[in-house]
Amino acid sequence: MYLQKNLKYLLSKNKLSYRDVSRESGVSTRAISFIVNNDCLNVTLYTIIKLSSYFNISIDKLINEDLSKENVPPDGTLREE
Repeated sequence: MYLQKNLKYLLSKNKLSYRDVSRESGVSTRAISFIVNNDCLNVTLYTIIKLSSYFNISIDKLINEDLSKENVPPDGTLREE
């Protein structure tokens, strides 16, 4: 499972704070912090759906693929502006 690693990667790559993602996605900063800093075995499906929608990637990719090994568009974001 790559959720924790991918969220860290997406935050860093897009130069986003927990607050930035929280405001736009509807996921609490506490939930984002929990995923980034802890074991993410208890993340709700609602949270995963919101994050995948915000970053414009599939749930499957967010959880099961190492995004740091994929080609990211030149603007450094996977979500549509």
